[in-house]
Amino acid sequence: MTSLLSYLIVMVPLSIIFNLPLLFIILKKQYLTVPFGILSAASLGISLFIIQPFFWVVLCIFFFSSSILTKMKAKEKSSITSDFAKGSTKRDAIQVTANGIIPFLFAFGYFLFELLPNLAKSHMNPHNPFDPFFIGVFAAFAVHTADTWATEIGILSKSPPRLVTNIRQKVDPGTSGGITFYGSCASLLGASLIAAVYLLFAIITSLLSIETIIFFFLIAIGGFLGSIIDSIEGAAIQGIYYCNDCKKETETNPHKRCGNETILHRGIQQINNDFVNLSSALIVTLFICLIILLL
Repeated sequence: MTSLLSYLIVMVPLSIIFNLPLLFIILKKQYLTVPFGILSAASLGISLFIIQPFFWVVLCIFFFSSSILTKMKAKEKSSITSDFAKGSTKRDAIQVTANGIIPFLFAFGYFLFELLPNLAKSHMNPHNPFDPFFIGVFAAFAVHTADTWATEIGILSKSPPRLVTNIRQKVDPGTSGGITFYGSCASLLGASLIAAVYLLFAIITSLLSIETIIFFFLIAIGGFLGSIIDSIEGAAIQGIYYCNDCKKETETNPHKRCGNETILHRGIQQINNDFVNLSSALIVTLFICLIILLL
């Protein structure tokens, strides 16, 4: 208990000090809605920093890179994103939760089953980069980063997207389940960036080993595959509507573009983009943790 208290006495003030300047930047750049979007992000950021600062680092990389890409050429994207369920350049509390709940749950699992026992033993370095929960946090953020980068880069592609469940079929930009070459490359790059942060932490805290290299590739490949699973879910089960007035598919009812009622065109009404984002991260993260436990 004394070790935990000492740990919290140090980490809680540090988490506030490191998060406050970023929250001011977020407010100034209008990356999040006020107040609920900013409160959700602040809670997540402070919690992850307290548990493990490198969890906070990957959260920052994911959030700021995604926000910058979202605002990049926003005017060119606006005619397409108006059909998205979340077409605004500002992220709300639901989006923050959908993208943050899986990393947080794995971080909390790491806190309970790895960090607390090590603190109880008064270990000088209580963190373990080989723990499945630890790797799970990075894997979940790799999926979310890969998916967001794929969307924001792919939507600018000059070539029409192909439906992931039928590569021969061309679809309109922004169609759920649509993939592009540039979007796929961006997806792999985003996942690899998160994996590189994991590798950096592993090198800092322990000797470079074959295990860290394996886990690097697991996170990178898992993040990329997670974005593919996200696309498959978007094409197969996400609720997609059709607006008879605009003659377009949309993720919303009513249609945000015109305000008219839409009809369910395909998928399941109760499954939206936030559910797809959450479930794809959960599937990949659990699978990677299972692989680690079997190694």
